[in-house]
Amino acid sequence: MNKLTYYPSLLLTMVAAATISHAQTILFSDNFESYTADSPLTGPKWSSITTATNATLNVVLDDGSPLSPADSFGQGTSNKILQVRDTTNTGMTRMDATGMNFQVATLSFFYYESSAVNGTKFRLTFGESSNTTANYAFQATFNGGVLSDLDNTFTAAYSQDTLHRVDMVVNTSNSAVSYNDGSDSVASLTFDIWIDGVLMGNNIAVVSGSTVYTEGGIDMTTFRFSTDYSGLSREAYLDDVYLFEGADISHQIPEPEQAALWLIGLSAVVAMVRNQRSKKD
Repeated sequence: MNKLTYYPSLLLTMVAAATISHAQTILFSDNFESYTADSPLTGPKWSSITTATNATLNVVLDDGSPLSPADSFGQGTSNKILQVRDTTNTGMTRMDATGMNFQVATLSFFYYESSAVNGTKFRLTFGESSNTTANYAFQATFNGGVLSDLDNTFTAAYSQDTLHRVDMVVNTSNSAVSYNDGSDSVASLTFDIWIDGVLMGNNIAVVSGSTVYTEGGIDMTTFRFSTDYSGLSREAYLDDVYLFEGADISHQIPEPEQAALWLIGLSAVVAMVRNQRSKKD
């Protein structure tokens, strides 16, 4: 096979691979690379950001300060991550992403929780943008190595001072949804939560007190990371937050470095194809 026929074939293969890997619709994404290092988190990706007294939501470098060792997230010391610190009991520190409409979705992100504090309590909430329990659908709580839901219908352990991938599959549709090639299913008005590819909670129901989500078929519009009202010192780190439409934990979280390399390679292939055609003409 000569170069002229080989390179177009390679180009088509690359395009097909890219199409498959990006087939799932991304409803929200933030890898924190667009922010200035050592600066507070700002919009416009996050529609609402609230920082309580003695609390911070700062974008920092994974360069060994404050996390040790350096490169704790495995993407290099220039990688930017979100540091969540809260030592107050006077208010909630939170960041909301709104403006979306979905019934079945998967939130994926990387999470690191420090044990060098006297306690932790972080909440991940799905529902509507109103700040009331009635408008919440689902809520998972990360509390010093113990994962649970708001109603404590399940608990599971995870390790602190360790990087974890978290996947939360939510479903407010009228029926159960199969995923992972049919090997798993999330029932109507429930969520599944996975840590490092292990199912930690299955078919966890809508939170008590929710009056909006009493039957299937209602859209969710927002998700929120927040701290709890307490006097505990909390410290956690997030990176690569993606909300995908549909139920699926098998997708690869996009990395900007990989995307850039793919584009460079694609540009090189296109240039070679054009050069070969020019010589032939």
